[in-house]
Amino acid sequence: MLKAPLLPLILLSATATALGADAAVIQVGAERLDAAAVARALGRVPAFQLQELGADDAARRRAVVERRLVPELLGYAEAKARGLDHKPRTADRMRELYSKLIDGALERDAAEQQPVTEADIQRYFDEHRARFETPHRMRIWRILVNDEELAKKIIAESRGPAGPARWRNFAREHSLDTATKLRDGDLGFVRADGSTETPRVRVDPAVYSALERLPEGEIAPNPIKVGSALAVVWRRGSLPAISRTVQQEAPAIRALLTRERLEAHRKQLLARLRKEHVELKDAQLLETLPDAMFAPPPSALKVSPPLPSAGRAKAGAETPKPGDRGTR
Repeated sequence: MLKAPLLPLILLSATATALGADAAVIQVGAERLDAAAVARALGRVPAFQLQELGADDAARRRAVVERRLVPELLGYAEAKARGLDHKPRTADRMRELYSKLIDGALERDAAEQQPVTEADIQRYFDEHRARFETPHRMRIWRILVNDEELAKKIIAESRGPAGPARWRNFAREHSLDTATKLRDGDLGFVRADGSTETPRVRVDPAVYSALERLPEGEIAPNPIKVGSALAVVWRRGSLPAISRTVQQEAPAIRALLTRERLEAHRKQLLARLRKEHVELKDAQLLETLPDAMFAPPPSALKVSPPLPSAGRAKAGAETPKPGDRGTR
C-alpha cells in the first residue's frame, strides 16, 4: 500500500503526462511552472509538514502552490523588475548555487558509477588493519644512568609515599635521557615492539618485557641493561588491546570511500573543464591588486574574549598544586 505523502507526486506525474511536459500549472506574469515543477516542490516538503497543509491531497497541493510557489514566483518577478538579477552580488550567489548543484550531480554520478560494495569495505579494512587494532600498551617512566650503585639507590628510595618526589629529583639530576628527564622520565604509552605514541621516541623492547610481569605501579627490582647504560623503569599503568571488526567500522569506511570517489570525479571534471574553458589567467595582474581589497571589513573582525586565566581567580577558587602526576 502506498504511503500518503507519495500520492500527490503520483497524481501530479499523471497530470503532467496528460497535459504535456510544458503545460503551465501556475503562471505569474511571464513566469510559468509546469506540473513536474509543482511535483518537485511537493517532494521537498517534509512529510510531517505536508500533513499539516490540508486534510486531503487536493488541499495540500493547493496549499503548496499558494503558500510556497506563488510567493516565490512573485518575489522572483519583482526582483527581475528591480534589476536585482543583474547585480554582481546576485551573479556571485548564482555561481555558488550552480556549483553546489554540480557537486550534487557529481555525488549521484559517483554513487551510480562506482558504488561502495561490501568487498570494497573489506579490502580497505584488510589493507589498513593497523588503524583498527591497537595492541596492549604500558605507561612507563624510565631513568637512564651509567652507574649501577646509583641505579640501585634510585630503586630503593623511589618506593613509598615520598617515592614519586624522589624519583622526579633523580630523573632531573641524573638521567642521561635529556628528552624525558624534565618530565619524570615519562616515555608515554609503550608497545611491545618498543614504539610509542611519539614517532621519534623508541624504547628497547627488553624494557617492556621486564615490566610485563610486574603489577601496575611497581618499579622493576633490578636495573635493565640498555646499550651502554642502565635503565631504572617504573610501570605506571597500562591500556588493554583494542580490536575493531569490519562490521563496526563499515559505516565510517563507506563514508571515507564515498568521499574519495567523489573527490576523484570532481578532479576529473575540473581538469576537463579547465582544459576546455579556461583561456586566460593573468596571475601577474592579480599580484598588482592592493591587499586592502581582500581584507575583511572592520565590522567583521571580532575581538575574542579574554581567556579565563587572564583575569584574577575568583575568591575561594582552589589554586593548582603540584602533584606526583603534574600540576592539578
